[in-house]
Amino acid sequence: MRMPYTTSASQVNLFYQNLYEYLNSGTYCDLTFIVGCKQFPCHRIILASSSPYFQALLTHTFKENKLDSIELRDIDSDIFSLLLNYIYSGKIELDDNNVEDILVASDMFQLNEIVQFCCHYLSIGLNEKNVIDVWRIANELQCLELKNDAEHYLLTHFRSLFQLNMIKLLPKDLLLKIISNDDLVVDNEQQVLESILVWYMNNLEQSSDHLFDNVRFQYISKEHQNLILQQIGNTSPSTVDRIEQTISQRECTLDSTPARRGVRQTCYLFGGYGTPIDDHDSQLLTSSYRCHLNLNECSSLYSIEIEQIYGDEMRYPRMHHQIAALGSLIYIVGGEDGDNIFNSVEIFDPLSKINNKRWTQTSSMITPRCNFGLVAIDSTTLYALGGHIGADITSTIEKFDCKTSTWTLLPYKLKSPCYGFACVQLNGLILCIGGSCLFNLPVKTTEIYNIKTGQSYLCTDMFEARTFCSTCLDEETEKVYVFGGADANGNALRSVEVYNANYCRWYPLPPMIFARISPCIYRFGLYIIIFGGRTSLGTHSEILNTVEIFHIQKNKWIRMNDIPIHVYGAAAILR
Repeated sequence: MRMPYTTSASQVNLFYQNLYEYLNSGTYCDLTFIVGCKQFPCHRIILASSSPYFQALLTHTFKENKLDSIELRDIDSDIFSLLLNYIYSGKIELDDNNVEDILVASDMFQLNEIVQFCCHYLSIGLNEKNVIDVWRIANELQCLELKNDAEHYLLTHFRSLFQLNMIKLLPKDLLLKIISNDDLVVDNEQQVLESILVWYMNNLEQSSDHLFDNVRFQYISKEHQNLILQQIGNTSPSTVDRIEQTISQRECTLDSTPARRGVRQTCYLFGGYGTPIDDHDSQLLTSSYRCHLNLNECSSLYSIEIEQIYGDEMRYPRMHHQIAALGSLIYIVGGEDGDNIFNSVEIFDPLSKINNKRWTQTSSMITPRCNFGLVAIDSTTLYALGGHIGADITSTIEKFDCKTSTWTLLPYKLKSPCYGFACVQLNGLILCIGGSCLFNLPVKTTEIYNIKTGQSYLCTDMFEARTFCSTCLDEETEKVYVFGGADANGNALRSVEVYNANYCRWYPLPPMIFARISPCIYRFGLYIIIFGGRTSLGTHSEILNTVEIFHIQKNKWIRMNDIPIHVYGAAAILR
């Protein structure tokens, strides 16, 4: 009889514990590594078994094979200590200060598991300040998945890098790759031209060859182009002359290339209640959708297209949930299905190459929540605030850390229990706008929660009380827009207000074309797109499929084509 057996986890842990004790005590050590001014006694057989690098160094015909001590260069002694402890214990702790050095060293030592762990850590922590450095390291070490993640982040956050004046730091080959991509997310094509010119003016020692090859000049008005060149000409007239000649040559070869998909923009739509495509029965929407916005400022043509995303679906269809993005992943949190209030969290990966593996599960919230607030901070953290569980309204706040996949209930609360409010993050402050209080009546209040101090305070009231309203943020001007919602009678509102954080004041804006409760909303450049919603909180309300755009600069509403689904209580996000 044969019966296979695999060592238990406890036995493996005991093995590592003994190894670690031998390392710390120096028992049986037969080799010493010298790194900088420090010496590290260790065991030849353990190191040789840990990676192909050490195996080759210690068991082949290298001269080091016969030495009792080996000096290692090009590595910090603290980093080597961390990796040596990992080899003996199976444990290592990364942080933002050591992860890049550990990645370089573990790649050199061919500790592939640590390389993958470092790449994952860097991928989920990508931000505007580190993405260029991360790309350089990934490119140098040929960590292709991390390199692709960094390039995707650059594609989707190009506008932020432009605003932070970081485009000038891009390597030329990376800049060319990014601007040639049809999925580059920019407000308009002139932003591409401006970015190239900013880069060139800060890298005059490099050639301008091919820089303008992928600028789609047919989508840039001549007036705007001249304005950009005029601003540069004030500091370097000779440079502008060379640029104008290059642009003139490029314009002669213009073709019918369509606007970038990134300019058309992709909005992802999840959940909600309504009628799906090619159906007339109202129901919880199980499918997810992509919405593409097509803009042509020169001809004032605007249209929106919507398509179903095929493959696997959310595990729990839901409405009145919330949505946020951490890195490249989209988190769908909480909500309800009419019978149950959820605390579950599902993750959608828009980059997945496998259609039936876009969705995964992660840790659930501590408290089930519906019609609550959710914001993302620093690409690593979610804050969930308020909401209700049936008739119980809460003021609690909990925090999710994507690096550990854990939720923590915070000791702080909102000033009063509330649900149905609009929620947005600005400069480390979370604004909770409107909503319904304990008496189920809409309020005008704006409550601000400081994530650093845990303190909440009330700010200026809106002009009109509203609940189940929607919001979006203009970070550049520090303005918060709030749209529609329901009044005290449960009827939909058309009114729109904007909060100017610089003056701590609300201002009225032109009303929407359609009154809407719980519409979907997202902002793209100078445009705020709103669609769906319902006309009242009553049982006979109409679910909408109409779409309209608010042009921020022109301060007016523009009617667009209808979408093929009627929906409210859904969640939309721009990626």
